Parts: sequence; C-alpha cells; structure tokens
Amino acid sequence: MPPSRRTRVRTGCMTCRTRKVKCDELKPFCDNCKRVNKACVYQPPQFIGYSQKSPPAEHCFNGGAEAQWQSPSNSNCRISLPTEDGEADEPSPNGPITPHISDPLIDGDAGYPDFSWGEWGDPFPASSFGAEAQHLLLQRSPEQRSLPSDIFPNPSSTYSFFLSKVDPPFIALWDSFNWCIAKGYLAQLATTTPAIAAAIQAVETLYKSLLDGDDVSPGLSQYFAAKTLYLSLQDDLTSDMEFVLFTAFLLSCFEVVVQQETIPTLLKQEGMLIKRLEECAEPQTWSPLARRIILWLYLFHTKAMHLGGRGILSPKVITLLRKSHHISSLTHLRVGHISMNDAANDAIQQALFHFYFELQDISLQVSCLNRHHRSRGTLKDETDVDNISQTLEEQLQYLWQGRPVFIDAVIDEGDWGGGDGSPVSELKLVAILCRICYHAELIYHARAYGRSQPLSSPILNARAAIRQGIVRVPEGQALHPAFIWPLFMYGVEITDATELDWVLDKLKGISDPWWNSKVITDLASGVGREQLKKSERVDSRYFCLERFGTVPPYM
Repeated sequence: MPPSRRTRVRTGCMTCRTRKVKCDELKPFCDNCKRVNKACVYQPPQFIGYSQKSPPAEHCFNGGAEAQWQSPSNSNCRISLPTEDGEADEPSPNGPITPHISDPLIDGDAGYPDFSWGEWGDPFPASSFGAEAQHLLLQRSPEQRSLPSDIFPNPSSTYSFFLSKVDPPFIALWDSFNWCIAKGYLAQLATTTPAIAAAIQAVETLYKSLLDGDDVSPGLSQYFAAKTLYLSLQDDLTSDMEFVLFTAFLLSCFEVVVQQETIPTLLKQEGMLIKRLEECAEPQTWSPLARRIILWLYLFHTKAMHLGGRGILSPKVITLLRKSHHISSLTHLRVGHISMNDAANDAIQQALFHFYFELQDISLQVSCLNRHHRSRGTLKDETDVDNISQTLEEQLQYLWQGRPVFIDAVIDEGDWGGGDGSPVSELKLVAILCRICYHAELIYHARAYGRSQPLSSPILNARAAIRQGIVRVPEGQALHPAFIWPLFMYGVEITDATELDWVLDKLKGISDPWWNSKVITDLASGVGREQLKKSERVDSRYFCLERFGTVPPYM
C-alpha cells in the first residue's frame, strides 16, 4: 500500500507549520515548541494597512533578548548553553540584510543568520488589498489625489506644547540642543505642509493626554489622519523627499510611545517610499537636519530591537537611510548670537552624543546576536557567535578607550551638582549616563552571548559601576527616565532580594508615561522575582507575553 500523502500544515503556530508537524495550538506556547525548545510564534491577525497602496511585504528584525543561567534541565541533544531565549527557527531564505551598513564585522561575512529578516516573518499579509485600503482611507480614487477636508490639521495651531514640552524618549536628553532647533524648524514647515502640521498636532495631543492621564483616543484619531496626509505627500512625486522623511519621523515619535496601537511607518520593504528613497540613497544628498533625523530614527530602532523587538525600520529602509559618518550640528538653523559658553556646551554635547550613538550602534548588533535572530546550538553556530561576540567586545573596549574626556572630568569631580536645570548640569548628567549606559551594554552583551554568569567578574564590575553612577544623583532628586535601561539591566542580573528591592525603588521613582516607566517597572519586578524563585535566568520577552499578554515596551 503506497504511503499516504503528506499534506501541508495550514493551522497552528508558525514554527510547527515550518516543521510540517501538527500543532496543538496551545497559547502562548504549544507543546511541540516546548518539547524541542523552539520559539513558538503565531501568525499575527491580518488587517488593512494604513501606510501604502501597493501590496506590502515587510519583514522585521527581532533582537534584544538575554540569556539563561546554566541548568541541568536545559540540556538536550544540542549543545547546552546558558542563554535566555528559546532557539530560533532556521534563517530566513530571503537572505541576510545587515542593520549596520559600514561595519567590517558585518561586511566581512554577510551570511550570518542573525542579520536576516527575523524569525517572526512578514507581519503583513501578502495579498492585494493595498489599493482598496488606500481607497478606503482617501474615500476617493487615488488618482484624484483629493483628501477629505476633516483630516486636515487646525491651521490656527501655534504648536506651543510641541515647542515647549514635547521631548521624545531616547532623543531629547542626549541631543537637547539640536532637538530644540529641529522643533522650531519643523513648526515653521508645518505652516506650509499639512502632513507635517497634522503629525505635530497628533504628537502634541498624544503627549499631552498621557501627561494628564487622559484617554489617548483623540491622539490616535489625529495620528491616522496624519498618516493619510503622509501617504498623499509620499505619493506626490513633486514633493520634497525630506518633507516625507520629516513627517515619517514625527509619526515615529508617536509610535514609540504607543507601541501596541500602531505599526511603524518605516517598516516597509516596498512601495512608493522605497522607490523614492532609492533616488536619494547617498548620505550627501540629505541636508544636515535630515541626516540628524536619520540618526534619531536609528536610536528609535535600536531601542525597539531590545528584548526581542522587531524594530521600527525595515531592512530595506535601513539600507537606504545610510548613516552619515560625520555627525554635523544644526548650526545653520540657529537664530541669534552664539556666546562662547553656548559654543563650548554645544561642542561637549556633540562629543557625548557621538559616543552614545556609537554605543547604541554596537547595541543594535548585540541585539542581533541572541537566539531571537539566529540559530544557536550547533558547533558552527557557536563558532560564528564566538567570532562575532569577540569583535563586539573589542568594539566596546575601543569605544570606551576613546571616550570624551568630559566623562572622566565629571566622574573625578565627585559631586556633579545636577538638578538646577542649567546647561552645564544637563551635560554632567549626560556624561554620567554615558558611563552607566556603557556598563549596561556590557551586561546586555554578556546575556546575549550566553557565556557569562551573573556572579562573573565582568558583570559584577559593570553592576558596581552602574550603582556608583546612580548613587551620585543627589538624594531626593528624581532620576531621569534615561536611567531605565541601565536599571533594568542591573535588575535582571542580581541574585539578591535586597538589591532587587533597591532597583525597584529607583524605578518606581521614575514616573514618565512617555517612557512607559510603569510597565517597565512591573516587568523588572516580575522577571527579577521569577529569577530569584527559579535560580535561573528568565526570558524577559516570553515572561512579558505570558504574564502581561503583550511584548515588552521599548527601552
């Protein structure tokens, strides 16, 4: 009797479908994936996209996960390693796309699976409803290029809240001088560009609602209206491509705050956006402000990759938005006389920002090192990981050796005297944060690599440096939200309940809805206590999915 025909598996999680085995469809993790220690991911629900006319085909990165403590229960037929996250699926057949364009580590071997499009696959359905979705959005034929009047922004807005209060996470503190200049210039462009005006008003409404504890629905309504205007601007070949980039950046400022209700605007693999970016792919074709905004988008993307996130930039967009090696200031947009003190402060912040950006560039590569992105367990897998990890470790070491001297000057001074709001105090705070974040990345790298234990000397030294820096903040002064990531890294590497209470006390002192501080504090508490209970590392992303029913926030 001939063997029965093996039909294609059409239900269940994506891992079982790839392996062509029947899935019991238990959520969040099916028994098959638990048994073979594979990442269990279900296909996201299909929905109508808001951001392009042509059929979407995005792929996404995943990164930022940590490692597990060694335990006899973790051993299986493959090499047992103390890494936090579950084993990833096989690399994407579409080929690797590197997030770090010019680094020799990646250019030398583009075949590493950790730089592929990610194991979660395409979050958008590959169907042909894109044109209908655009038609529904515009309520008219796309060829008419006419939009409903009720989606246009209020022309009488002065953007006072945007100019005085809005400071997006992950940017404002590190580059405050240039961010203030950029805000003023974007507000001027809003008077002549409806898409930019609508995006600014959406950001204003959202940030103010979160600050006041109000419902975010009005902000979301304005966000989708702004996205419709953004699509119209993007499809207009006569419009300035930099205006498209500015609008996309403003929408990203919205998206990094309410991550669960939005889809990143720049998570695109094809369409008009890609076609237009290909026309100006060289860095020198962008203005200084555009190049600065590209760097800010890279910071957003790095933070979105932490703890298993997919990022906010697609591999194609990353390739086309090439970073400029020369980080220029926005001097040409300044208004008024510049004093010597202002010039000196600007030069110091430029040096600190350059150091921090290079640190985050390495952090992005570390995010691609863990099991959310690449296969781990075979001898070849681990040999590749060893080589990449050694290079990243050297990059971190050389970056610290070339750190700005202002960091050492602030540390040697002892009391940095922060809290008075002066530019010098802010620069001292940034210098301390640069040192703390560097040591946080050492812990992040060790967890992603999976060789170091929490009580190892490098991690103990990094934890001590983080605590020493935080203690320098004057007693009674609230910590800036930028301390969240170092505190979280400190908290997930402790083995003592007293230290965990200290970390949670510091995190609870940070109350900022724009940074999702409450959610991160709850996550740190849950992961820390679960690890103390089990005496082994706990996967932060899987724990967040299981305990809170959602992915971790950007941090």
